[in-house]
Amino acid sequence: MAEISLLVEYVRHNVQHLRARMASDEGASAVEYGLIVSLIAAAVVTLVATLGGKVAKAFTTVNNVLP
Repeated sequence: MAEISLLVEYVRHNVQHLRARMASDEGASAVEYGLIVSLIAAAVVTLVATLGGKVAKAFTTVNNVLP
């Protein structure tokens, strides 16, 4: 009978622990930060792809003008 009560207490403890972890917002904030970083990276890639040719052309023009 003591083994059953120990097992029930063990299961109860694990269920409480899982409930506490599921209620925590720490994982959600990590996901949100990850999404923000990925959006910033996508914006940087788009900006470089859009302006990269223009910047390279400007450097080439300056290089050709200099003796």
